[in-house]
Amino acid sequence: MSPSELYPRMIKLLVLPDYRFDLLTGFVLAAGGLTESLVRYSSSTLLEYANELPVESTPESFTLTDFAKTLLDIFRKYERQDRVVIPLLEVVDLLFENGTLQKIDSDGFSFVDLFECTKKEVVKTGEIRKITACMRVFCGITSLGGTVRTRALYQLLSLLVHSFPKVRRSTADQFYMALTTSAEDEESEEMLQIEDILANTDWNGPVPQLKEIRNELYPLLGLKQPVFKSSTAK
Repeated sequence: MSPSELYPRMIKLLVLPDYRFDLLTGFVLAAGGLTESLVRYSSSTLLEYANELPVESTPESFTLTDFAKTLLDIFRKYERQDRVVIPLLEVVDLLFENGTLQKIDSDGFSFVDLFECTKKEVVKTGEIRKITACMRVFCGITSLGGTVRTRALYQLLSLLVHSFPKVRRSTADQFYMALTTSAEDEESEEMLQIEDILANTDWNGPVPQLKEIRNELYPLLGLKQPVFKSSTAK
C-alpha cells in the first residue's frame, strides 16, 4: 500500500488516545524526512486532517485543540532533540501558514506555551534549518493577538540582527510577508515605514549598523525598546 493510501487511513487512529501521541510523532517525523514523497504525503495528510477537525469540543469528539495539545506534548517530551523538534516546528509553521491554528480559542490552548517551547529551541543553536523554522513559527504567532504576539515580535526583531546573514535575510523576508498579510495593520503609515525598512535594507551589512536600523522598528510596532548593554547589544 502506497503512502497516499496508507496515511489517510492511519491518521484516523488519532481519535484513539492510546495511539495518539506516538502516531502523531510518526507523522511529524515523516513530514520532516528526506524522502520527498513521504514528506509530501505526510504533510498534506496532517494538514487536511487538522482542517477537518471540529473546533468546538464535545465529550466524544477529537478536536483541533486536542490535536494542537498533542503537538505541544511532543514538543515538551523531545525538547532540544533536533531529530523531532525541527520537523515539528515545520509542521507548526505549516498549520499557521494555512490558518489552521488560528481557529483555536486561546482559552483552550496555551499559545504562550507554544511560544516558550519555540523560544527555548532558538537559543544557542547554530543549525540554520532550526533557526529558520523557529523564526517562521514566531511569524505565525504574530497573526494572533495579545501579549503572545508582542513576545513573538521581540523575537523576530532580535533575529533581524542575528550573526548569520542568511538568518537576517530570511527573517526580514518572512516578517515582511507576515505583516503584509495582516488585515489589522493594513495601510497604516507606520506599517508602510516598517515594510520599507524590511524590504529595502541590505541585511547582509555590518551588524552594528543593522542594529541601529532595527531599533527604528520598535516604536513603529508600538513596542518599548529593550535597554541593551553596549558590549552585548542586539
